[in-house]
Amino acid sequence: MNLLLYGYKKSGKSYYGLKVADKMHMNFIDTDLLVQDLYTKKHHKTLTCKEIVLHHGRQAFKDLEKEVIFSLDDIENTVIALGGATILDEKNVLHLKKIGSLVYLKTDKKTLMERILRGELPSYIDPENPIKSFEKMYEERLSIYEHLGSLIIDTSHKTEEQVTKLLCEHVHTLRGFNG
Repeated sequence: MNLLLYGYKKSGKSYYGLKVADKMHMNFIDTDLLVQDLYTKKHHKTLTCKEIVLHHGRQAFKDLEKEVIFSLDDIENTVIALGGATILDEKNVLHLKKIGSLVYLKTDKKTLMERILRGELPSYIDPENPIKSFEKMYEERLSIYEHLGSLIIDTSHKTEEQVTKLLCEHVHTLRGFNG
């Protein structure tokens, strides 16, 4: 049984993923780190996800990401934090549904925008017009994120402990179904 966390960048996938993995005695994987590792193995140099997109294009990144997603078949008892765009690919989603339970960490738009625009801008944010490009990305992904038929945990107005507890309860439920 695997718990697969998805949502926008800065929605807490890795943060909560690590907390739940610790509390539930599970392993933790961040697919963005696996993409970077795969890139390093193939090219013998280290780049961040953003640098991969900037130097090789978005499609090259997506190809690496798909390779990572399809390499997770034998992973068990793991919390997996997915890159924000991973579930925009239908083949990725179909594969991910076979290996675990998808959970959308829903974070309110204002909070996300503040978090994303506060630090180094991701590759999909136009530095010339960051607010407009954030709005575009947010709207493009919203209906996909919300209509995957997965559990949605709205982190807005919840404490870290409440979100962690809800995720742990979901793991308990999944473990009950899987023996």
